[in-house]
Amino acid sequence: MPKKILIEATHPEETRVAIVEDSKLLDFDHEHTDKKTIKGNLYLAKVIRVEPSLQAAFVDYGGNRHGFLAFDEIHPDYFRIPVEDRKLFEELRKEEFKKQQDLDLVDEESSDEPADTIADADDGNSDDSEDNNSEEEKPETSGVKRPRSVREFIRRYKIQEVIKSRQIVLVQAVKEERNNKGAAMTTYISLAGRYCVLMPNTNATGGVSRRINKITDRKRLKKILTSFEVPEGMSLIIRTAGMDRNKTELKRDYKYLLSLWSDIRDLTMKAVAPSLIHTEADLIQRTLRDMYTRDVDEVLIEGNEAYKDAKALMKKVLPSHAKRVQKYADESMPMFFKYGIEKQINQIFYSQVSLKSGGYLIIQQTEALVSVDVNSGRATRERHIQSTAYNTNMEAAAEVCRQIRLRDLAGLIVVDFIDMPDMKHNQAVERVVREAFNDDRARVQIGRISQFGLLELSRQRIRPSLNERSGIQCQSCLGTGYVRSPESMGLQLLRLIEEEAVLNKRDEICVKLPKEVGFYILNHKRSYLTQIEQKTGAKILLEPSETIGNGFEILGVEGEVVFSTSEESQDSISAKKASQEGKESKRVENNNQRDGNRKKRDRGPRKEQNLPKGENKSSQAIESTPVDEQGGEAPKADTQRDGTAKKRRRPKRNRNSGNRDQDDSVGNREQKPKSPKKPKGEGSNSRDEEPSIQPENKTELGIFDERPKKGNQKSRGSKKGWWQKLLETDN
Repeated sequence: MPKKILIEATHPEETRVAIVEDSKLLDFDHEHTDKKTIKGNLYLAKVIRVEPSLQAAFVDYGGNRHGFLAFDEIHPDYFRIPVEDRKLFEELRKEEFKKQQDLDLVDEESSDEPADTIADADDGNSDDSEDNNSEEEKPETSGVKRPRSVREFIRRYKIQEVIKSRQIVLVQAVKEERNNKGAAMTTYISLAGRYCVLMPNTNATGGVSRRINKITDRKRLKKILTSFEVPEGMSLIIRTAGMDRNKTELKRDYKYLLSLWSDIRDLTMKAVAPSLIHTEADLIQRTLRDMYTRDVDEVLIEGNEAYKDAKALMKKVLPSHAKRVQKYADESMPMFFKYGIEKQINQIFYSQVSLKSGGYLIIQQTEALVSVDVNSGRATRERHIQSTAYNTNMEAAAEVCRQIRLRDLAGLIVVDFIDMPDMKHNQAVERVVREAFNDDRARVQIGRISQFGLLELSRQRIRPSLNERSGIQCQSCLGTGYVRSPESMGLQLLRLIEEEAVLNKRDEICVKLPKEVGFYILNHKRSYLTQIEQKTGAKILLEPSETIGNGFEILGVEGEVVFSTSEESQDSISAKKASQEGKESKRVENNNQRDGNRKKRDRGPRKEQNLPKGENKSSQAIESTPVDEQGGEAPKADTQRDGTAKKRRRPKRNRNSGNRDQDDSVGNREQKPKSPKKPKGEGSNSRDEEPSIQPENKTELGIFDERPKKGNQKSRGSKKGWWQKLLETDN
């Protein structure tokens, strides 16, 4: 049957590619200019953060989010390790290179796409080499057993020990940004050509794609690969497209990849992180490189610029097939309409897929997995239910695989087939699924149908799904597929209005809501709305809006959004509240800091001097070391047992006059020598003779007044208070 590749590029914003066989859509891909893919691009990135709990690092490559770099995806050349360990690593790498050269065939796990991770390029030969040499005795280094392979050497370290922040690395994107997840990165570079894949920093001799099953072809390609003399430290894989190619064509593609890597290396040495180093080919180039095979009869292109680019590329890569690239010349009808493809493409965007027998599929994509439900529908031709279930499942099995490829569904996929009690029927359905995925470019792992009729499979994510590339989240249902009824939304709205009026004491509340919800409130809940107004004193305004969708907004007096059902408004409200809380906390922090600085200034240079409350800064103008009349140092003030200075007492004053002694005022105060400390029981204490600072008015006097309350005439120990001295004087 004729097989065609149709490329439609009439609009500069979008390019669409369809592979058609016998008027049936087999594969579909499209690319928007505003949603460029980054998978396969090379970036010079900078390590932003090392996360030991994840054993991964986050790198800044210039994208919207930081890239995720797992420890297993970091090449040992980036490790910051001692010199002795570096020498040991080089020895292990050379040993593995020599061992792999002696192998007859190296089965590299490779697909038509570049290897996603280092595990994709490793076929387990390292483990085999470990087993083959397990009997050989290895010398020990520093009391630690010498590792037998590079993989075992890497496992001795943790990422926080060998990778540091602000380190520069050359990374390649292996997964696109998806939802809240950043792009996945690797430092194991892979460059894809038409027939070969070059991995310039993977230490292996290379291999042949596992999709090439014939032993004679594998031996011939292995012999050609050995003659290329791939440099040490590099690896080369021959792709499925190179199975029928001769040595000259394969070597031309290999030399092209070597020159490309040389240019990338030179550009990397001159670049400053973060920056883009190399861009993966666009959709037209990838189509001719990955999807074009010998069984394709014709490549039709609609669009002048796209035709010129495709023709030039085909002449460069495959000159003998350049004549198969043709320009679509019928201007009366678009190309996709003429071949009946446009209708099939439109059906991809619907969740329900009809089957010829009358059954149908329901395909739903969630965050965790993709679910496919098989239903018999109107399929009632068979006489028995078992026959109906078997025939419907057989038809659905092939259609499920086709829809998965068309929609670019990946990850975990669960298919719920109709229950079949016969195990032979289950095995037949499983066989159809495996055969349908044989030509899929992505790696697929298929399980068995369980007792509940569920078939689990996992598919490699080559690119984002069709919905992720061409759609946005529904603003009405927020991706759930359901919206609240007017009754449910109206009751929720009344509760929120009452809460806002009671808690925030608002005088006026304006609500933007759909007209259906407004009609329900006014027709069925008008009395309750009036009760809220009477109880809270708030004026409630209902404003119908056509642009609000199936949600509502509560506005304050100044028009600010208090509550909204849309995620964007909720995020803005949360951000505003967080900003206000941040400003308030910063204001409190500044006030506390200002109060602390004021207290430090009030305390003065002597931190051990504790002054009574209420004294002014002028009252602290006392020399730190008092002197006597002869100029010598006066005795120090009496101290408590813990070494701190005792508090100063209020000076004596005349009760009759109520006036303070002017000789002891602040302005006329003269520093007096302190009397030496006397033992207990010998006269008054020295602090009674110390000069004290008089308060300036009677109001401040109450702060320093130490007269005891009524009924509490007890003195402190053997020391006499001022009232006892006053009584002795009167007597």
